[in-house]
Amino acid sequence: MGTAEALLQSDDLTLDDLLFQEEQDVFAVTAYANERPPGGMAGRLDWRFQGSLSNALRSGAITGKEGEITYLPCYRSAQKKTFHLFVIGQGASDNFGVRKPVSAEALSKLQKNLISLKIPRLGLSRSDWALTSDEGLARQLKGVPLWIIP
Repeated sequence: MGTAEALLQSDDLTLDDLLFQEEQDVFAVTAYANERPPGGMAGRLDWRFQGSLSNALRSGAITGKEGEITYLPCYRSAQKKTFHLFVIGQGASDNFGVRKPVSAEALSKLQKNLISLKIPRLGLSRSDWALTSDEGLARQLKGVPLWIIP
């Protein structure tokens, strides 16, 4: 699969569009060790999933430690469907709401997990990942079809 085939972008779709119209059910979000409640796409998904991510953070199941990758299944009864979150720890945030790029090591771990699980398509937010190049991320996650929203 070439980079162009692996990359789907949509600047006119929102997270709700992906959840409810495009039937996207696998997402990768970032979490920071000192950011509560979670911000960015993680915070918006947490709200949609009745605080599942916040509960995992509060209990210590997810810490936000740099390089940590955690799988978190979230059931949404309204749709009678399980959604799958991969939470990538980013360490401490220097400034609430300011995102930093995900490390190459964490991307490599994520790629191995996603390929072994045969994930059909991964949804993520460009702003959440501090992306300067969608194509660069597609190369780093080679073999994983991406749906990137703003």
